Amino acid sequence: MGEEGRTAKKEDKRMKRILLVSYYYPPYPFGGALRLKQLFNRLKKENQDVKLLTAGGKDYFDKNERIIFVKDNFDRNIPSNARNILRSLNPLPDSMLSWSLKASEIIEREHSNLDLILITAPPFSLPALLSLKHSKDYLSKIILDIRDMLYEGALRDYRFFYPKISDRLLENIIFSKFSRFTTNVQNHVEVLKKRHSSQVKLVMNSFDDYSPDRVELKHPAFVYTGKIDSVRYNRCFFEAFEAFTLSNDAHLYVAGEDRMNLMKRHISERIEYLGQVPRENAENLIFSSDVCIMMNDYSLKDKESVFSYKITDYIKYKKPILYAGPETAASKFIQEKKIGIAVVESDKTVIADALKKILSYAPADVTYLFKSGFDGIV
Repeated sequence: MGEEGRTAKKEDKRMKRILLVSYYYPPYPFGGALRLKQLFNRLKKENQDVKLLTAGGKDYFDKNERIIFVKDNFDRNIPSNARNILRSLNPLPDSMLSWSLKASEIIEREHSNLDLILITAPPFSLPALLSLKHSKDYLSKIILDIRDMLYEGALRDYRFFYPKISDRLLENIIFSKFSRFTTNVQNHVEVLKKRHSSQVKLVMNSFDDYSPDRVELKHPAFVYTGKIDSVRYNRCFFEAFEAFTLSNDAHLYVAGEDRMNLMKRHISERIEYLGQVPRENAENLIFSSDVCIMMNDYSLKDKESVFSYKITDYIKYKKPILYAGPETAASKFIQEKKIGIAVVESDKTVIADALKKILSYAPADVTYLFKSGFDGIV
């Protein structure tokens, strides 16, 4: 190839026009916000013509970030019981419809100027809107990244039957129109192939590029970071930890949103609730800990769809993971990769025994699984 051809090829690669769409983005402190962060940073370093469309905090971005901020006017700060009931009754896949309408208008306006669009979901209202309005050919330049399942997944508590029917109908429409899919959960690859004959590529979550600081903790230090809610709270685990500390020196630090005030009953000299903390503070806690905790309620429905960004955070610092909850995609991953202990039976004695064993557990190094991100796809 001549010099002119090589120059043209390099220029073509440099000028690829890409739009990333992620409702969540830092400073939102939870895992979904980080799904596209490494990819966005990599594409900027490669001098790609890339922008990111998000509802994330506007004040977080500087003028060089190339971020399109679309505010979501829907107020979710309502009492948790009312929010859960509305979530169960809503025939739409989520409550982000207003934001998704505005985001879809931007995608449609820019569509002809773009080479590639990557949308990470949830929210599913955005791909649902696009699939209802456009043809398969129009959507062929869009990759849909599925972090959770729409129906028969962990997105909502089905107290009434018709939302589940509407979820299934919308999912069928989405998968009939979109043709390119990625996911961060191995089980999703298998389920979606069986359900829709769709080829879904597995893309594990990527490490955040944050460099942590060590913070002072009482050791042995067990750390849990993330939401505490009806899905991610395990009373049996806390009671087992309380019993464990009667004859063992151990301290548990919990950092995350707890709108249901579930932690109130457990706060003690050995269990400290730190509230919701900034993303950076959560990583500092993980970095400084001895063991990291994951948990789900043992009565959790649709267990096979459950995975968590916490696994990525914990593996980044090679911390052993103790999981307490039903068998899920996450618990299977922990066991298969030998990165921790999973207690999948509701037994306080078994959990207490696992608390003792995990302190001397040496996790396998599987950091290589989380470094490539969307390389080879975007």
